[in-house]
Amino acid sequence: MFNVWKRHLPRGLKRAVMVWWYDTVARMDTKGELLFLNHGYAGEGDAPHTIALPADLEPHRYPIQLYDLLASRRDWRDKEGLEVSCGLGGGVMYVDRQYGPRSMTGLDLSAASVEACRRRFNGAQLRFETGDAQAMPFPDHSFDIVINVESSLNYPDFPRFLSEVNRVLRPGGTFLFGDYRRAAKMIRVRQALEKMGYAVETMTDITAGIVRGLERGRERKHALIDRHVPYLLRGLVRGFAGLSRERDEEHHKFQNGHKSYLMAVLTKPAT
Repeated sequence: MFNVWKRHLPRGLKRAVMVWWYDTVARMDTKGELLFLNHGYAGEGDAPHTIALPADLEPHRYPIQLYDLLASRRDWRDKEGLEVSCGLGGGVMYVDRQYGPRSMTGLDLSAASVEACRRRFNGAQLRFETGDAQAMPFPDHSFDIVINVESSLNYPDFPRFLSEVNRVLRPGGTFLFGDYRRAAKMIRVRQALEKMGYAVETMTDITAGIVRGLERGRERKHALIDRHVPYLLRGLVRGFAGLSRERDEEHHKFQNGHKSYLMAVLTKPAT
């Protein structure tokens, strides 16, 4: 069912279903066990842990390591940061807690996700807004750093999203990007990023680390689904989480080259 949604629904209906789905996920009472929706990242061999984490964040290690792979490329102090498509708010929380920006804002199309973030992080100096990544509700030159993790594959118009990133970023600002596509589509993603005219600090394939993150995070994902998802919905949720059966499981698609994962750090010209 999940693959039918991703591949075969008309664009307008697909977008409506996507919003409904993220609203549904946000309303699930996971008692704080679910803060991240990305595939996760792990280091090589006997060193899968790439960063030190406090005990309360340890259960979220591999999704956090994916965020940190990007966020660690910049000094966030005295910077105003934005995460586009912030989901359940884990990334906004982690960047704020670990890197101490002047301010941190999360934007998401799902109103239920935004409301869940506001409740969960009530009292923290974090801002969450409902809005479209392709028409952001912010003035020009509002942010020093924009981060976008594993969300752009759902945007109907990727170049329009990049145009919005360019609009809200201040001169000299940084765009931190991580996402995956099927092999043929990834070529177009790279071309669109290069067309922005930003200085490219890195634009590299991190698929191997994503595969390791998926493998090491598989057991926890299965346990979360079994604890919090009604039985009739578990198959759909497993597909969303990359846990389809056998050869259709997400990490196999990365291993066989059907999909690849790109990380990019780009700097907007200062003038």
